[in-house]
Amino acid sequence: MLWQRPGAAAAVIFVVALIVRLPGLGDFMTADEENWMLRSGTFWHELVRNGNPGGTFMTTHPGATTMWLSGAGIFMQEARLGFDIDTSNLRYFRLAATLPITLATAVLIGLSAWLLFRLFGLVPGPMAALVLAVDPYLVGMSQIVHLDALLALFMLVAVLSIFYGYRHGTRWLLIAGVLAGLALATKFVPALWLFLFLPAFLILSPTPGVKHLVLEKMRVLCFVGGVALLTLYAAWPALWVKDDFFRSFERDVPSVLTQEHVALETSEEPIEPVTFYVRTVLGRTMPFVLILIVGGVAVAMKLWRRDRRAPTVAWLFLYAIGYLVLITFAAKKADRYALPALVMLPVIAGWMFGVGMLSWRRILSPPSSPPVSGWRSEAARFMLGFVVVSLIAHTLLLSPHAIAYNSPLFSNVRQASQQGWGEGLEGAAAWLNQHPLAEKLVVASWYPSVLGTYFNGQTMSLSSRDDARVGFVVLYRNMFGRGSDDVETDVLQEFAGKVPAHTVYIGGKPQAWVFNTIGLHYFSEHAGEIIGSMEIGQTVPVESDNWSSIDIGLATFSSRANTEDVILHIRENPDTADDIRTAVVNAAAIEDGSWQRFAFEPIAGSAGRSFYVALSSPESLAGNAITVWFSQENILPGQLLLRRRALGPREANSDFLRQGDLAYRLP
Repeated sequence: MLWQRPGAAAAVIFVVALIVRLPGLGDFMTADEENWMLRSGTFWHELVRNGNPGGTFMTTHPGATTMWLSGAGIFMQEARLGFDIDTSNLRYFRLAATLPITLATAVLIGLSAWLLFRLFGLVPGPMAALVLAVDPYLVGMSQIVHLDALLALFMLVAVLSIFYGYRHGTRWLLIAGVLAGLALATKFVPALWLFLFLPAFLILSPTPGVKHLVLEKMRVLCFVGGVALLTLYAAWPALWVKDDFFRSFERDVPSVLTQEHVALETSEEPIEPVTFYVRTVLGRTMPFVLILIVGGVAVAMKLWRRDRRAPTVAWLFLYAIGYLVLITFAAKKADRYALPALVMLPVIAGWMFGVGMLSWRRILSPPSSPPVSGWRSEAARFMLGFVVVSLIAHTLLLSPHAIAYNSPLFSNVRQASQQGWGEGLEGAAAWLNQHPLAEKLVVASWYPSVLGTYFNGQTMSLSSRDDARVGFVVLYRNMFGRGSDDVETDVLQEFAGKVPAHTVYIGGKPQAWVFNTIGLHYFSEHAGEIIGSMEIGQTVPVESDNWSSIDIGLATFSSRANTEDVILHIRENPDTADDIRTAVVNAAAIEDGSWQRFAFEPIAGSAGRSFYVALSSPESLAGNAITVWFSQENILPGQLLLRRRALGPREANSDFLRQGDLAYRLP
C-alpha cells in the first residue's frame, strides 16, 4: 500500500496539514501581526533593496525565520501591486504574508510525519502526525504572521531528528542542528530549552554496543550545537555586521522573565503563575488528546523495556513537562508561549491511538499475538477511518477561527483576559462596511490596528470614544477580567446595560460587540422651522422593555430665544391618530445643536416592537421656532417621515415616509 511507505505518508500528512489551514487564510488578524508584517517588509527592503544586513535587526526575539518567510510573500506582493506595505494597506498583504508561514508549518508537519513513521511504525507514526496536523490551536497559530507555531515545530522536528539520528547516522543529526538553529533564529530564549533537554537525553539514554560512550555523546552534542550556531548565524543577517547583541539581550531577556502581560496585583482575575499553563493545556487541547495522553504515558511506562517506541514517547512527555515547568518561572505569560509543549501532546495521543488500533483485542497485546481478523479487523479499520475523518472535519468546521479554540470540557478554565487576540474583529469590520456611511465613519475600537485593517472608514482607539466624530464603539472579549483601575474596565462599565447594534460570535460565544454611538456630527441637514401643522417623525425599533425616553438632535437657530412648546408624540405607527405617550419641552429650555431628552411614562412590553416618534410645535411661528437635524441617508434603524404642511383630504402620514433618518438615540 502507498500509505505503508514513509515518504508517501509524509506527503499525505503534508496535504492534510495544508487543507485544514487554507480555508479563511488571511481573513482574520491578531493584535501583534501589524508589527510583524511591517518588520518582515522592512527586513526584505533592508537586505534586498538596500544591501544593509544590519538593518534586519528588529528585535532580540529575533524572529528572523518569520521575517524571511512572511517578508518574501510581502516583497512579491509589493512588486505585483506597485506600492510598499504600510499601516494603511495591510489588508492587501494579509494572504501574501500568511501563506509562506502556513506552507512552512505544513512542510514541517510533513517532515515530522516521516520521522514519526520511522520512530513509531506504520499506524502509530502517521496517526501521531495526523493528530498533530489537525490540532486546532496549532492550526490557528499557523495562519498568522508570528513566531510561536514555527518555533514549536522547529523544536519538535529537531527533537525527533535527534531521536532518529542518534541511532541512524550523522545526516539526521545535521538536520537536527539546522532545525535547532532555526528555532534559535525564531525565538532565542525558549529555543534554549533544546540545549538543556538534549544533554539530559544523551546522558540518560543507554546506547548498547557503542564504544567510548561518553566521548560519542559529547561529539553528538557538540556537532548539533555547532550546526545550530552556524544556522543561527546564516539565518539572521544582522549577525553578519552587528556587534552589540549582548547589550540588547541584557536589556530584553530580563524583561521577558520579570514583566507580566497583565499585572498580577491589579487584575480582577489575577494570573496564577503555578496554574497558568496547566489551565492553558486543559483549555487549548482537544478532549480526544487529553483522554489519550493519560493512557499513552501509562502504556509507555509499562512497555519501557519491551518496546523500542515507548522510551521515545516518554521522552516526548518529559520534554513537554520540563518546558512547561521552565516557562512557569517567567513573569510574562500567554497561551502561545506553551506551544512547544502543546505540540507534543497530540503526537503522544496519536501514538496511543495507533497502538490501540494495532492491539484491537488486547490494548497491550504482545508481538506474538495473532493478527486481528474477521469483523474485528473491519471494525478496527472503520474506527480508524471514522476518527481520521472526524478529526479533520472538526478542525475544518472551526475555520477560520481555529486560533480561538477552547476545549468543550474546559471552556471556562482560561482566564477572561486571555480570551481572544483580535480574531473576530474582521467580522465587526464587515458589518460596519455595510453601513451607508462606512467610508465616512469613525469607529473607536479595542485593537484598532486589527479592525482598521478590514474597515473602510477611520479607526481610533477606545480612548477616543467620546470624540464627536465617533459613530460606533467596538468592544472585545478579552477586555473582561482586567483590573478595576484599567481603562478596559471603565469602558465596559460605560456600556453595561446598553444593547449592541451587532455582536460577533466565534464558536457560539460573543467575541466582539458593536455599539451605535452616532452623534449629531453625522446629521448634516435640518428640517427648517417646525411650525403650525408641520410634523417630523421617525419609526423607531426598540430593543429594551419599559422604554421611557428618547434623545432628539435639535437646533435653535444660533441660540435665539424661542418660547413655544415642542411636543413629542409616541404612536403605534405614522397613521395612528392617538398618542401612546406625549412629552412636552419648552423651546426656551433647548440648547442649540445638542441632544434634547424627552422623557415619558415607561411603556411596558416595548422590547422588540417598533414605534412612531414625531415632533411638532403647533403654536410656533416663523422666527420663533426650533428645528431638528436629520440625514438624507439611512444611517439609523427605522425610517424618516418629513411633512412640512398639513395633510390633504386623501393623504396619510405614511405618504411622507422617505429615505433618511431623524437624529435620535435611545439611552
